[in-house]
Amino acid sequence: DNLVDIVWQQDQENPMPPLPTEPIFLHPTKYAGQSVPEKLQKLASDMKDERVDRILLTALDDIAWLLNLRGSDVSFNPVFIAYCIATTEGTATLFVDDTKLSAEVREHLAAVDVAIKPYEAVCEALQSTAQGEVEYSYDPAQCNHKLFEFLDTNPVVECSGRTSL
Repeated sequence: DNLVDIVWQQDQENPMPPLPTEPIFLHPTKYAGQSVPEKLQKLASDMKDERVDRILLTALDDIAWLLNLRGSDVSFNPVFIAYCIATTEGTATLFVDDTKLSAEVREHLAAVDVAIKPYEAVCEALQSTAQGEVEYSYDPAQCNHKLFEFLDTNPVVECSGRTSL
């Protein structure tokens, strides 16, 4: 168990606040400059060059940028609480509270080969590849300790910055 979780569980007067539930919305390609498939294919190409199989994105701005989505979960920042794993096949999985997704956003994600899974399922996804042949890239400055523990059993390549390897 980590200390932060223990403190939240023991502090009855100040319980942990729930995650935000504000809706996620589309950021049109004409403003984003590139479509999601273009970004996913570029990322997949970079991953192949670096010989990694997947990249775990934990920085909220990277996820919003990659998927051309925006939210309002963080004051004064157009981001939403989520994780994302992208693959060398040019696909991705978005781990997010799906009640925040409108039909329009769901259609957008399905059309660009982005699967949707519950926010909490990211641990299961990482654990399913633990001690395997899957090599991940991730940004250690943005990755929390809990997710790092799952990555620690796989070969990893550290990266930093906007979905860069």
